[in-house]
Amino acid sequence: MRRLSQGWKLFSASAIAYLAIAVLPSYAQLQETTYDMGRNCHQLPKFGADTLSVHFKWDSDSMKPAQAFLRGTKGDRLIWERQFPWEQGKGFLNPAKANSDCQDGAIRLYSQIPFSAFTYVQIFRWQNQQLSYISSTSEDPSAEAVDRLIEQVAQGKNDAFEDEAFGIFYPHNYINAAKLAEAIALGHKVTLQLYQQGNPQAASQRLKKMFDLTMSLTEIIGKSSQSPLPQKWVETWKDMAVDPSIYVPALNDYGFFLQELGNHQEAIPIFRNVISADRDRNVAYLNLGDSLWAQSEIEQAKQIYRSYQQLMIKAQMQSSIPLRVKERLGYTN
Repeated sequence: MRRLSQGWKLFSASAIAYLAIAVLPSYAQLQETTYDMGRNCHQLPKFGADTLSVHFKWDSDSMKPAQAFLRGTKGDRLIWERQFPWEQGKGFLNPAKANSDCQDGAIRLYSQIPFSAFTYVQIFRWQNQQLSYISSTSEDPSAEAVDRLIEQVAQGKNDAFEDEAFGIFYPHNYINAAKLAEAIALGHKVTLQLYQQGNPQAASQRLKKMFDLTMSLTEIIGKSSQSPLPQKWVETWKDMAVDPSIYVPALNDYGFFLQELGNHQEAIPIFRNVISADRDRNVAYLNLGDSLWAQSEIEQAKQIYRSYQQLMIKAQMQSSIPLRVKERLGYTN
């Protein structure tokens, strides 16, 4: 999929030759817009014309599809006009957000759907004064920018956030619960691999970066919690309606990575937030109890161990309770 370059200027005033609106009877309104041909089109045959342009016509009060025409003009005079055979089943033609360009001698018409950066592209051949349809494709630079950010952070690279974020148009269409869940799931998968390779330090750092990326993305659409981390993560994910089954295991494993590194003070609020999000997640109680015990918070640790034990009994998993928990609670039977 070709990424739109910085030369893509749907809204550039210099690209518009003129805009004429002809008012018909009250039941219809015909609108017409003409765009100069884009860059790389100067070598197209003009067949007696001085200038080539793309002209759109549409009736704003009817369901008739818009039409696109290739025009040749000499001075102010229209010499000829040919209609583009736009394939209606292969993309919506939206004249309000349309443009043209040339590539490898073919004319490309771009049509961006309303309130989105998703763009249909249809490609035509201009030969023997006739336009013929070649093929179609689509592209979405905003979706690609978000996906690149997620992939970069998953790979441990996040230096290009500002540049990429600048290219996310209509961010509310792209930053949502599903996309945040996708980011968290990918980050979790990658960090589990790092941990299995014996690198809990890299695993914890990578997963934190992914959590932070989800915060940065939601800030683009005006969503932000004023709470400190890690509570801020959980509050934002809840507000964005991210499925807890995605972020709860990832957050618990992040705390576990910290625990493995001996960072119990940092791990404790992680596990508390996991429990707040999922009261029945028994492993989080075990992890929290272990970190509290390591911090010499003995009575708090015992209280959490008892809650853990009750959950394990309720789940008929008491045989899996570690011996250390029984010893710390004062019994081994």
